[in-house]
Amino acid sequence: MLGTTNETYALAKQKGLATGYLAAKPDIEAAIDYAYKLNANRPIILVGSSYSAALSLLTASEKSEKIKAVVAFSPDEYLKGINLATAISSLKISLFVTSSRKEIEDTVTVLRFVEQKLVTQFKPNGEGAHGSRVLWNVTPNHAEYWEAMLDFLKNC
Repeated sequence: MLGTTNETYALAKQKGLATGYLAAKPDIEAAIDYAYKLNANRPIILVGSSYSAALSLLTASEKSEKIKAVVAFSPDEYLKGINLATAISSLKISLFVTSSRKEIEDTVTVLRFVEQKLVTQFKPNGEGAHGSRVLWNVTPNHAEYWEAMLDFLKNC
C-alpha cells in the first residue's frame, strides 16, 4: 500500500542483497512451484502487474510446463539487461494482456514476437490506469476490464 514500508525490500537492503526488479524472480519461481504443488501438479494461472507482469511473462517462458496462462497488467521492458520481447518469444500458452490506453503500443511492442493467436489483448474504451489498478472500483472503466479478464479466464 502506498506510504507504507516494504519490509522485504528493507530487509534485503539491510543485508546487502539485490533489490532490483529481477531480484523478485526467485520468489515468483518459488510461488509457482508451491501453487503448482497445491494444485495437484496441474498448471496454474500467473498474474502480474507492471514490472511483475514482465517478470510473470519471463518466468512463464522458462517454466511453461507449470503455467496454464498469464494475466499481465501493463507489462513493458522494465527488466534491466533483458530484452523481454525476445525472451518471451517462445511462449506457447494463453496470455491476457491489458493496460491503460496510453500504454497499448508498449504492450504491443513487448508481445510482437509471441504467436498472436495466443494473445488476448484488451484495449480499454476509456483512459484506464497503470497496472492492476484498472480493477479497482474507483478506476473509471473498471467494469470493462473485469468483464474482459473474466471472459478470458472462463475460456482458459
